[in-house]
Amino acid sequence: MKLIAIGDIHGRNCLQNLRDVDCDFFIFIGDYFDAYEDISTDEEIINFLRILKFKREFPEKVILLFGNHDFHYLKNSTQMYSRYNFNNYSLLEDSMEIAMKENLLQICFKNEHFLFSHAGITKTWLENSGIVNDENLVKNINSALYENPQVFEFINKTDTKPNGKNTYQSPIWLRPECLKEDGLENYIQVIGHTKQKAISHQNNLILIDALGSSNEYLCIENNEISVVKF
Repeated sequence: MKLIAIGDIHGRNCLQNLRDVDCDFFIFIGDYFDAYEDISTDEEIINFLRILKFKREFPEKVILLFGNHDFHYLKNSTQMYSRYNFNNYSLLEDSMEIAMKENLLQICFKNEHFLFSHAGITKTWLENSGIVNDENLVKNINSALYENPQVFEFINKTDTKPNGKNTYQSPIWLRPECLKEDGLENYIQVIGHTKQKAISHQNNLILIDALGSSNEYLCIENNEISVVKF
């Protein structure tokens, strides 16, 4: 079994370097929009539509996870996070609507003891959201994206830290420190969302948001972890 996990996209075109890679799963960790580099909105949309096409071609093999920079372009979202594109939001909303209507996106993915999501899953968030941590955990969380997307919004409380460093934040907002104290047992969680100089493996946590720095992606083959440069 071989899995490839790609960190936060933010408008980049990564597919030309992936199509010839031989693996069982391609996992995109989310954040397809709100580029940090000199990438136009048109380029962001074109690259996102390419990824959607890749998913349609290989629906069981390509896993498209969902990030906070995607959430605020949902048609019914009232939240606007950092780097929200006020000038072209309607075009990005239309692109996101295509993916949602076809059920091409999901919050998390599990393979053996590896659990992939954009920012990580805590016991506190599951309890507060009413999502049961049983053998159907992944199905329950992914269903909520289409049935009750509000559970993934950024939560504001009196003690809320602006960067999401609270155990009650959702799998598109959480910060890695929270997983160390409140993560799910028996999983190695693979996440993006928090920029890294390079992909790193810390006990039961692998941080892969490194495309914009080291230009790396994660490879897991027969439970062996390695890092590959584009």
